[in-house]
Amino acid sequence: MFGTRQQHTVCFGSDRVEGRKGLSLVRIKIRRGLACWPAAMLLIASLTAATAFGQSYYGGLRGTVHDPNGAVVPNVKVTLIDQNTGLRRVTQSAADGEYVFNQVVPAAYAVWAEVTGFKKFERKDVIISTQGQVNLDLTLEIGQLTQTVEVTAATPLIETTNASQGQLLNDQKLAELPNIGRNPFIMSKVAPNVVQYGNPVMNRMQDQSSTANTSVNGSIGWVGNYLIDGVPVTDWAGRPIIIPSIEATQEVKVMTNTYDAEMGRNGGFVLNTLLKSGTNDFHGVAYGAIRRTGMDANQFFNNAAGIPLSPIPNDSWAGNLGGPVYIPHLYNGRDRTFWFFALEGYNNSEANSSRFYVPTAAERAGDFSQTKAATGAPLVIYDPSTTVQNPDGTYTRAPFPNNIIPANRINAVGRNIANYYPLPASTPRYYGDPDITGSSSSVSKARQYVGKVDEQFFPWWRASASYMQCDFLEQRFEPFPLRFIGSHRPETPEARTYLPVHINLGEELRPGQLGQHPDGRPFGSPEPL
Repeated sequence: MFGTRQQHTVCFGSDRVEGRKGLSLVRIKIRRGLACWPAAMLLIASLTAATAFGQSYYGGLRGTVHDPNGAVVPNVKVTLIDQNTGLRRVTQSAADGEYVFNQVVPAAYAVWAEVTGFKKFERKDVIISTQGQVNLDLTLEIGQLTQTVEVTAATPLIETTNASQGQLLNDQKLAELPNIGRNPFIMSKVAPNVVQYGNPVMNRMQDQSSTANTSVNGSIGWVGNYLIDGVPVTDWAGRPIIIPSIEATQEVKVMTNTYDAEMGRNGGFVLNTLLKSGTNDFHGVAYGAIRRTGMDANQFFNNAAGIPLSPIPNDSWAGNLGGPVYIPHLYNGRDRTFWFFALEGYNNSEANSSRFYVPTAAERAGDFSQTKAATGAPLVIYDPSTTVQNPDGTYTRAPFPNNIIPANRINAVGRNIANYYPLPASTPRYYGDPDITGSSSSVSKARQYVGKVDEQFFPWWRASASYMQCDFLEQRFEPFPLRFIGSHRPETPEARTYLPVHINLGEELRPGQLGQHPDGRPFGSPEPL
């Protein structure tokens, strides 16, 4: 029940970048306390001549450049520009007119094509999604390079170069489709052949087990692979260790069939998630909802007993903010350095009331002379010390005189436990007849923090680092302060932490660290008694 689990994983990998070919996946697990980072860095250096690739969220863009007659045009300068950050990549069409951009971060792009003897070609809003391989052929018009042909309305691009099948959930769908728990992974059910069969109430950021109750194409649950920025966040049982806030999620691709072999690991499905990043413009979102006890009706048993509704405040809030790193008079990170931060939290309370039977004052003292059974007959208490065996093999015991247990026969521990019960609010008609109403609230609280920094050192070197943390508390319904029955949960948050870092240097380094505490104790704390 109690324990600490941390996982450190380093993945080295790359897809093809500007004609470079990839090899295989190398994964190294770093044990806690071992000084093996220098060895890992040495291994990275040794792999620079032969790249490797791992699980990825990157897309790609390719196509062929034609003239008005359909002939291919070689040596065309093709520029790919991120419309949000201004980051650019440049390539040239080959002798067969083909151009290729690999390892493209999902975003909206503009494509330029320039070569002497033809007008400059421009097309905006080329959407490249997670694992999306887009084919875009460019047709140039004869004219001066100073002239521009801008394509503003064109046939939607169809992915024809990738057999991967799946449903893309972009930020608009995640934000606008009904999702009371604000869990982006739950929204995978909008994809074909995906069935969420978990408890529909358990759909919050800490409900990993219920979220993993997902069947794809008839599969069993808990067999999916969850990725965030290319780092697996799936525990040994098939559950996501952390579920990102909608405010931090750019898109989720639900990959259900014939996805690339680089996804690997699990045979059920893949949820490939990309976190949001900062852009050249400062932008942010704020969200909040509030509900107070006075807005809710009282419970049935509370009304019957004249008890007011337990306090059940409900609050939820979320927001994000991002932009370029800007330090007046010192540094302007536009087109280069970006930051992003998101948070989400809630305080959720649920009222509950019920009728219970608690022993009377006389019964606590061992006096059952007035205690009746449901039939109205006296409830006889027998003395176990008087047990004798009959000739037929049965046993007989004698009742206590006057149905009263002597004080010296009552165990002190049992008496003290019985004293934890409150006294009845009414006289029970028989033993077990509910004689008190218990009312309380079950409390659930959660906080999540997400931070991300992106740096474009050169067109061929992009680095980013992100951090996520989720802390939550769940306290069960507790009508009476009965600490000994195990219904009380200490008010200590359960922590789920996640730290992925990924760096691209032609080759790709994407280490990630995962940590979780199922019992809510801080990391490194001693085992409870």
